[in-house]
Amino acid sequence: MGFELHVDRDLIALADRLADRLSQAAEDPFTSETIVVPGAGVKAWLSHALAHRLGICANLSFTYPAALISTALGAGSGLGRWQTGPLTWAVQSLT
Repeated sequence: MGFELHVDRDLIALADRLADRLSQAAEDPFTSETIVVPGAGVKAWLSHALAHRLGICANLSFTYPAALISTALGAGSGLGRWQTGPLTWAVQSLT
């Protein structure tokens, strides 16, 4: 199991790189790829973009950053969840 991080300001360039990566033969074709997306809109767009580039978009598991962190570190870690802290309430009191 590996981890690759790709960052770019251009979503189309990221989709192209991901399509190139997914088009390479995997060791086990039955193992799904996990792709982290920031929201449902990007997930829908990316699914369509990959299907257009590859001909099909299948066996991909889309997840959100908080869910990935919670899965990797365990739900008890408290990381990966939006939490309100003292700064949140200080800013809220000014409005």
